[in-house]
Amino acid sequence: MHESDYRKLIDELQTVIRNTLKLLDAFEDSGMNEHMIDDYERLHSILNTAIADQRRYHAELLDMLKQNNPPLGG
Repeated sequence: MHESDYRKLIDELQTVIRNTLKLLDAFEDSGMNEHMIDDYERLHSILNTAIADQRRYHAELLDMLKQNNPPLGG
């Protein structure tokens, strides 16, 4: 993948994270988390997966950037 691909994925995952957090807040504010437990748990699963994926892509991007720009003297 290219740097731009990583950055796009990271940005898209940030949108998923932000929107999922808003939806979780809405669930909690309306009490739906107590009535739609399976859906609420799925939202948490989506959030956790998006965060893990975003961290992985960040790490891969950083590794790629380090390989393309080694430290001075190295």
